[in-house]
Amino acid sequence: MNSLYRHIILTLLLLTTTSLFAQPRILAEIHSGIETKWHLYDVVWVCTGDTLSIDFTPEKEQIWQIDGFWISCTELTRDQWFWYLTLDPEPISDPLLPITNITRSQADSFCIKMNTLINSHWRLPTRDEWLFAFKGGLFSEGYRFSGSNNAEWVAWTRNNSGGKLHIGGLRIANELGIYDMSGNAAEMVTNGDETLCVGGCCLDDEDRWTNDNSEFTGFRIVMPEPLWFNEQGERVFHR
Repeated sequence: MNSLYRHIILTLLLLTTTSLFAQPRILAEIHSGIETKWHLYDVVWVCTGDTLSIDFTPEKEQIWQIDGFWISCTELTRDQWFWYLTLDPEPISDPLLPITNITRSQADSFCIKMNTLINSHWRLPTRDEWLFAFKGGLFSEGYRFSGSNNAEWVAWTRNNSGGKLHIGGLRIANELGIYDMSGNAAEMVTNGDETLCVGGCCLDDEDRWTNDNSEFTGFRIVMPEPLWFNEQGERVFHR
């Protein structure tokens, strides 16, 4: 898609959603989408701006489709990991810390198990999806870090972490309501068949995020899915 065409599409998208909705931030809808016995974990729907289309149901109702993807607001936790792999009702130690020290194969296996249990299609994010969310999507303010130009506000790094992982969501969220994309646990993403480590971890300096020690590497999950709205701007579930 050339830059002029993309600019036109994004302009139409924002104008349309602004006219349809009292709150245009519906394009960054947050939902308690991942549940375990002990906690609910928020996911946020991220609009990519790539698709704005009209579809017609059998009743000829006009439906607007906006493509995007869901992404977990925090890094996957120990609670989520052990719940979906074992369905163990017993509490575990430090359940809200990010799950780390795992391989790409283990992360993929987790997603398969979770998807089977809840009939969904979560997976590791691609590099492009992760970067788009990191920058704040369509709401990006162009910050250096994810949500701020000040790493201390949004990230756990060598300067403020004490050399250890922290519970997700204690720093300030980025423009989309996503936490810890800078610092805390580094995160696995895919780039074709390649696995990359992004975001930096709690052992890294804010200016040099190079640490990919598996002890401090985890992941978050994404699920591509469009949102649908009717002519009145009401959210509908359409397949």
